[in-house]
Amino acid sequence: MPAMLINIVITAMLCTGIALFFILKIKRMQKSIVLSDDRGQPGKDGLELETLSLVARKTDNYVMISDKDDRIEWVNEGFTRLTGYTPEEVIGKNPAEILRGEFTDTEDAVRVDKKAKEKKPYSAEILNYNKKGDPIWMFFNVTPILNEKEDITKYITVGSDITEHKKEEEELKRQKEQIEKKYGKMWETSLAVHKQKEVVENLNAELNEQKEKLDQAYKHLSAKNAKLWRTSLLVNKQKEEVEKIRSELTTKNKDITDSIQYAKIIQQAILPRVSEIQKFLPEMFILYKPKDIVSGDFYWFTEKVGNRQSAVGNKSNSKLIFIAACDCTGHGVPGAFMSMIGNDLLNNAVIDKGITEPASILDRLQVGIRFTLRQDRADSEAQDGMDMALISLTAPLQLPPKGESQRTGTPLIDKTVSHQRGDSPPRPKVGGKGAAVTLQYAGANNPLYIIRKGAKSSEIYKEAIPFGEGLEGAEVKGDKQPVGIYGTVIKPFTNHT
Repeated sequence: MPAMLINIVITAMLCTGIALFFILKIKRMQKSIVLSDDRGQPGKDGLELETLSLVARKTDNYVMISDKDDRIEWVNEGFTRLTGYTPEEVIGKNPAEILRGEFTDTEDAVRVDKKAKEKKPYSAEILNYNKKGDPIWMFFNVTPILNEKEDITKYITVGSDITEHKKEEEELKRQKEQIEKKYGKMWETSLAVHKQKEVVENLNAELNEQKEKLDQAYKHLSAKNAKLWRTSLLVNKQKEEVEKIRSELTTKNKDITDSIQYAKIIQQAILPRVSEIQKFLPEMFILYKPKDIVSGDFYWFTEKVGNRQSAVGNKSNSKLIFIAACDCTGHGVPGAFMSMIGNDLLNNAVIDKGITEPASILDRLQVGIRFTLRQDRADSEAQDGMDMALISLTAPLQLPPKGESQRTGTPLIDKTVSHQRGDSPPRPKVGGKGAAVTLQYAGANNPLYIIRKGAKSSEIYKEAIPFGEGLEGAEVKGDKQPVGIYGTVIKPFTNHT
């Protein structure tokens, strides 16, 4: 058994043992706790409680006790050494809120949350992050404490750092792949040799048969043998040529694949970070599943501070953010080229030219793509473009008091505003109190779906789509034309507010 696996098993056994120790002690002391005897000396239960506290504080493993809603009530020193968080920083919080991060596997997180509700002890491992933002792999045992009614009252979690184990596991996996690749090539060579051996054996059998007739047709057999020899030389020569071509193709394929992989790094570098968007829309998410190594689909985001014209003619500072979902013609490398063009033209329209209306931005892209791809020339063969849904969110910008620097990244939606169940949702608050968010949209073939709870006052909700749990949605359709050449008639895009 590899040393790494032995270490993991030992860690799991230690975590389980510590968890069982805590549970037995807690259950025993729940029934009757005597902290001192008649002489003022620590009683048996008091000594056990002191021992339990010492073990919990000094063990290398981290120990965490949380309530029925998995809100932390107590952590030991091992937790602080591992995560960097002090008890004061985590008590009252859900472990997932402070430990999970950007690369925490969603499926692992869902699986752990599901097990926590099953009222049964379980073990798991998951990628978390310490206070500095460094990733750490944690293995832990969780044991729910149940009351007489079989309801969960607390959770006891005992875990340890298995980051080094995971690194060793990845290294072993890499070495295994290298070995399999090496011996896979040797197996292919062996099969080729075996096949060639069969060919030679067949030729020998034929030669032996001809040899038996040598006395009767010696001259005829000599001519036939000469012909077979020439054929053998031709086969060997052709085999050498095939092997040479195969080697060249393998090299070229690797060069092309390496080049595309590097192009993927460049393409991903232009995509906005999800964390940047979440500064303004904390509950947003992005579903991005490229078909090939590089993609013809991309998403785009930028922010802008500008002037907004009010109903009475006054101007005020406002925060604008722009979000686009784009689908370029083609897949792979051609689509990736189009995505680079589209991203650059969006930045030019909004950041360089200061255009803020979505329809006007798409009109600008229309001109830019036709110019870039020379689509207005009679001999142009580039019939490419992209479908797109583009929105802008505009909200008043609450400036800080005089003498204070303005902070960036203020969320557009104020989640502190509450309302009673069954009432229409309140208008979102932006940059402070009492200001509403304005949404504008323009689309090139791609629609916009708006989902909200309750209210149907807007024109777009006349044909509402039910989503369950009191949610209704509506589809705002974009213009039936792409950004880029389409037939001979190009129309301005429609702006929806």
